[in-house]
Amino acid sequence: MISYMEAFYQTLSKGYLFPRWASELNNGYGSSILILLPPLRNYLGASIHWLCQISFQTITKILFFNLNLIIFPLCLWLFYKLKHKAKYWFFLLAVFFFTALILNNYPADYFYFVFSFFSFFLWLTQQVKRKLKLALTYLALFISAFSLTAFYWLPATLEAKEIKSFLNNIKQSPITKPSPKVLTALTNTEKVEFIYQHRPPFLWYGYELNLPANTRLQFHVFNYSGWQVFFDSQPVVLEKPDQENKNLITFTSPPTAGYHFLEIVFEKTKVQALADTITFITLGLLISYAGYVYFQKRV
Repeated sequence: MISYMEAFYQTLSKGYLFPRWASELNNGYGSSILILLPPLRNYLGASIHWLCQISFQTITKILFFNLNLIIFPLCLWLFYKLKHKAKYWFFLLAVFFFTALILNNYPADYFYFVFSFFSFFLWLTQQVKRKLKLALTYLALFISAFSLTAFYWLPATLEAKEIKSFLNNIKQSPITKPSPKVLTALTNTEKVEFIYQHRPPFLWYGYELNLPANTRLQFHVFNYSGWQVFFDSQPVVLEKPDQENKNLITFTSPPTAGYHFLEIVFEKTKVQALADTITFITLGLLISYAGYVYFQKRV
């Protein structure tokens, strides 16, 4: 959808290599839907928009077709070529296109592709003598591609239940007006003093406050596990999102009255941090491998 691609581009343009929070969806209250969506089409759309300044409406028309119709045959062709030519650039090209195939599909669909490639592999092994070498090459290819795309499929798989629950909750939310993205006091309203609101970078909000102890506060953004709140650099436990707090970020200030510095920031979950680490390590290994083989051949 156009709105998802626009939200993806906005987050990507702010320096988030793996966009996961769409801050402008749901009238500005935000959504974690990007974690579930296969990102390849959004990466392509964002690149085309940035390079050519084409509207997202036009881009969705350009990318109307199923990219699998191009990527899947290319993967099979490269798999077949690897049987005859075990050159490193054939291997890297196969990893690239298999990576694209993974990023163009939901994790639930991976079984069909893996089954297809495994059947193709069994057919190929009947035509070669060095079956073990071919098997190890394909195994390395699969491990490389799935590790390289861990930033998408790992959170999309392990956090799917939470995201679906989040999406179901916000559908039931009574909020209809656009979010002002402001902090409001639910208790001690007349005693809370908003001294200064820092001009935020993307997905970070800072406030200097003078408030009574145990003041209940609410930030007008939907609550998802990626959001963290800190009072004077100390983490604060958020209230469980429900209809009473309209699924918004709701929390209570420290038990000490006075001046406090409040930070509200969207951070990676443990699963997302692990997934990103796997992706970057794999990318580094593949680049090192390509560089090593290239310079070895020039010696």
